[in-house]
Amino acid sequence: MYATSNFVHIKNKCVFTRVKKNNMKKLLIIGLVLIGLGFTQQKLVTYKFKYPKKKNVELKIDIPKEWKISKEKRGEADLYFTNITKNNGNQILFSVLFFKLNDEEKESVEELALNDPIVPFAFFLDKSRTVKMESKVKTWHNEDFYFKDSNIEDFNGIKAHQKNINAYCMYGYDLFVKIHISKLNYSPADSIKMMKILNTIVK
Repeated sequence: MYATSNFVHIKNKCVFTRVKKNNMKKLLIIGLVLIGLGFTQQKLVTYKFKYPKKKNVELKIDIPKEWKISKEKRGEADLYFTNITKNNGNQILFSVLFFKLNDEEKESVEELALNDPIVPFAFFLDKSRTVKMESKVKTWHNEDFYFKDSNIEDFNGIKAHQKNINAYCMYGYDLFVKIHISKLNYSPADSIKMMKILNTIVK
């Protein structure tokens, strides 16, 4: 009788443990969904990125309202926008680079298709210092943009777990644009937010 009681007690305990684990899994899934919904419902505003030295050059991207965008002139003709500040912490990093080709670079692309986004994609890929570190690389494109999604798990021996998403386009033969979104130690919810921003880009 004692053995039977013990068996019933152990059996009930196992059932309770399984139920508890299942409930924990459900709570975890619900939590991730709520986090994702929280990010997707975050207030976004449309920001216009312009290159003043070239008429009719404007990119529209929906970004979080709280982001403060700074503008920096690089060299004689390049223009760099970013949300990177001293207090970024664990924030998603975002930037837009307008890259003006010099005469030699312009000659190298003039024989290629005008405004084909694969041209700036190949150009920046050739100059990338992290391409050999990237894994799980995915690329796709539409008429105006070429996109790349990749991970960096190891950065020169340092564990990174970084998500990188880039978009590329061009204006004429002399102006390339690279949009960069990245997050160190990213989560599935971060990926959702990053892709939502990417999907709003309009040339």
